Amino acid sequence: MRALMTGLSATLLFLTACHSSFQTTPTTPAERSSAGVFPGPRADGSVLLPNQWSLNPVGRQIVVGDFPVQIVVHPDGQYAAVLHCGYGPHEIAVLDLKTLKIVSRANLDESFYGIVFSRNGEHLYASGAGLEAIHVFDFRAGHLFGHRTIALRDVRERGVPAGLAIDQNGKRLWAVNLLAQSVSKVDLEAQRTLGDIALADSGLVPAVQEQDPLRDVDNDAVTKRARALLEVLNERAPYPYAC
Repeated sequence: MRALMTGLSATLLFLTACHSSFQTTPTTPAERSSAGVFPGPRADGSVLLPNQWSLNPVGRQIVVGDFPVQIVVHPDGQYAAVLHCGYGPHEIAVLDLKTLKIVSRANLDESFYGIVFSRNGEHLYASGAGLEAIHVFDFRAGHLFGHRTIALRDVRERGVPAGLAIDQNGKRLWAVNLLAQSVSKVDLEAQRTLGDIALADSGLVPAVQEQDPLRDVDNDAVTKRARALLEVLNERAPYPYAC
């Protein structure tokens, strides 16, 4: 009898624990976030990020687009340009910092980390990534016009421009090339490249030949990624990202 009662007590305790656990299991996103298991706002006023870091105070959040990678503020301080390079469309969204609303968007064929306003705020430049070029826009009152590109090299060569910077006199743009281990110098008045400065022994990969079995004739960026998978990582190379 004693053994039976002990068994029943243990069973009751187990069922109670299960019921309690079931009752306290977070079910809504807010509850899961408060429990520290799901990104989002929490009861203490903070917000849990997808990487399990938290922000407090949270501030105000503005939905822009898929995977914003860099933000630059216009020289007059009223606008910010947000560069997106995720799985969705690559684009630049222009945010009015007074109204906290998106006022314009500009689609990009391809881009990567790297965006900067001209010194006078009349132009905006962004990385062209596998296009091996710099995107150029005219900028007026929160809107982007006159899209064009400045080629850095043959698109079949591999450099992948990333971070951008403009010198103090506003006449030269510098772009680091992530996979070419170099920095490109661009004349903004002439809208042309002035060449590259090597940062490591490994320079530009030769132009891909038509008979190359890895070449995707529809997308040179795909070809570059396929070739990169076959290479041995150069531990001494800088792989420059920001400029």
